[in-house]
Amino acid sequence: VARQGEPEDLQFQLERSDVHVLTVRAEPLPGPYGYVRITHFNDATPRDFNRQLAQMQESAPLAGLVLDLRGNPGGVLESAVSVADEFLEAGLIVRAEGRTADSRFEMSATAGDRLRHAPLVVLVDRGSASGAEIVAGALRDHGRATLMGERTFGKGSVQTVMPLRDGQALKLTTSRYFTPSGASIHDRGIEPDVSLATAPWPAAAPRTAAEDPAVQAALQYLRDRSLGTQVALAGSP
Repeated sequence: VARQGEPEDLQFQLERSDVHVLTVRAEPLPGPYGYVRITHFNDATPRDFNRQLAQMQESAPLAGLVLDLRGNPGGVLESAVSVADEFLEAGLIVRAEGRTADSRFEMSATAGDRLRHAPLVVLVDRGSASGAEIVAGALRDHGRATLMGERTFGKGSVQTVMPLRDGQALKLTTSRYFTPSGASIHDRGIEPDVSLATAPWPAAAPRTAAEDPAVQAALQYLRDRSLGTQVALAGSP
């Protein structure tokens, strides 16, 4: 490497290794509440998500959780389904419809709720797409979570990469996603239960989640839930 101020080139020994891109960030909120942000879904997301959630639950069970999917463009479908499954005991998570048999499939939840049915708020915005919309739609349709923020992006299509003989490939849309209630995500998005003007993920993110106005609104909703769902909705922005 040539570097200004160095008379000779610098020599470095490099070693190849897998790059683990962290997609999950978590921190406790005031009181027995937690915050988890998922930036996108990759193969390691479910493992990282479970580890972060377990760490927050080490001392005591959480009374509620804020799951932040703002600006999350999606990613690996199976990872998104795994995250939704952590909060659902049973039922359909996502259904895909297409022209061929391979393009039609369903994915369902398995038993077990990591939060033990504690209230859950999912933050979404216009940048929440694809896998993020699958998670938000499944949790809302099953009555497991309250969505707060803005209408989501509306990317509900499935792409399949088809190799060609000359080494190139064709990426073709083969299916469309549907939420458990049968609603199509594509070009429509998902309307939140509670609209927040401050929902978009800030360009200059606050130092802690507790300083974020949208997280503060979600936390207040979780606190009000202890007085009943109607009280919580009445006190929401």
